[in-house]
Amino acid sequence: MVSTTWHNKVHFYGQLRSILRGGLALDQSLQLAAGKGSGYAPFRDRIYQHVESGNPLHSALEAIGETPLVCALIKAGERSGRLPDMCQEIETFYQHAINVRRIIIGRSIYPILLIHVAMIIPGLVPVITQGAPIYSLFIGPLMLWLVVLGIVLFFKFSQKTGFAARMALLPGIRAISQQLVTSNTALILKAGSSAGMLYHESLEMAAECCGNSVLGAELQQQARALMEGTVPNLSTALGNIHYPSDMLNIVRNAEQTGTMEEGLGQIAFLSRERFQERATWTARIVTGTLIFIAMLFAAYTIISMFFTVYIVPLRELTQ
Repeated sequence: MVSTTWHNKVHFYGQLRSILRGGLALDQSLQLAAGKGSGYAPFRDRIYQHVESGNPLHSALEAIGETPLVCALIKAGERSGRLPDMCQEIETFYQHAINVRRIIIGRSIYPILLIHVAMIIPGLVPVITQGAPIYSLFIGPLMLWLVVLGIVLFFKFSQKTGFAARMALLPGIRAISQQLVTSNTALILKAGSSAGMLYHESLEMAAECCGNSVLGAELQQQARALMEGTVPNLSTALGNIHYPSDMLNIVRNAEQTGTMEEGLGQIAFLSRERFQERATWTARIVTGTLIFIAMLFAAYTIISMFFTVYIVPLRELTQ
């Protein structure tokens, strides 16, 4: 299984795009793009040998465990003869993912540190007033990070069991997650359209890498229905999985005007921007709530410490 960072993917496919557009053959381009420091260097020989044996690049990437979305775009690029364009789509996709992650992490650091400090304060009272051991200061932060670790482990477990996919479709959360699924689906459908694939073939590819296994299963059903003729067109198939109405209108217009590739590209871009905007606003609300809770906790602890250190001894003296 290939394990590369998003930055490595941006670098590798960006390099591959530039080299291919420079006119070099695919095997030479792969050797250069997967050079030392690219993140794909450990897999360079396996990819090269696979391609040299006459196999397509997307199957070589599948063999090393590359993500389904990347493999689908590369497959479409090979079929359409537009491999550099698909490399650019991959580069853009992961650059956008990096930007969203940077925004979320950037907004999360301060409230988490604030809560961390707030959890230290309760330990100060027994340390100052009762001479408790210094390690009691770290009990609160330890509990905090154990909770964070538990959340991370639960999220990873829920991804494997499909629970996370079902949670992502709950009201409220769906307003964010559906934008990502919409963007991924449109991106794959656009790539399939450029490669001359039938819509049911493109839907089957999109089902594997739309970003949600539950909606992926629905896409598979619509792909079969489209192939069998029980669903008349792509817009109906997407409507059956509750595609956003405004994006569905773009698909319908594209079907009538014969500009499907452009329409799907517009959907992918708009949905990607909406996902970033909504994820950013969600991060703002969550971090604001965490800061408010941390401030309340810190204020309560400081007031309690003040009463313990000053008010209680004063009352004992006056009695």
